[in-house]
Amino acid sequence: MCARRALWQAREGQLITPFESVRRKGFSLTEMLVALSIVGILLALATPAWLQRTRLERENALRRDLEAIRSAVRQYRADCGVWPSTLAKLTDAGGPCSGYDDAGVSAKNGSGNFRGPYLPAVPKDAVSGAAFQYFPIGPPGRGEVLSSASGSDADGVAFSNY
Repeated sequence: MCARRALWQAREGQLITPFESVRRKGFSLTEMLVALSIVGILLALATPAWLQRTRLERENALRRDLEAIRSAVRQYRADCGVWPSTLAKLTDAGGPCSGYDDAGVSAKNGSGNFRGPYLPAVPKDAVSGAAFQYFPIGPPGRGEVLSSASGSDADGVAFSNY
């Protein structure tokens, strides 16, 4: 008899069936699909802008790193009188100064006016992830540091021209 009474409960004078007595919990499949579609559309709109911003940040990091390394190479040259033989020389804590003179001859200058380290660490190319190209003697020039990335930036400038 209890089961029958549950089926015959009155609500404002109306008969309640077992299906109406169960409260609705959760979302319907249609509601979930609509919500997922909206999220997908928003992601599709935001992703290209995020990727472009990430690319621009890498290009800016590349410019900053190149300027820091080139400045350290020039400072090493000014202090020691020779171009460093490798970029790793810029991270040495102590002399002696060694590298290449302007004629491209390997030279040592004792301790010179060594004030290293000139860099705490030599960074990797932010675009390619590889080591920077370094030319202690030409070509393209003495003490030249170039990006190892191929291709060009968002403005069409080749990374090798940075």
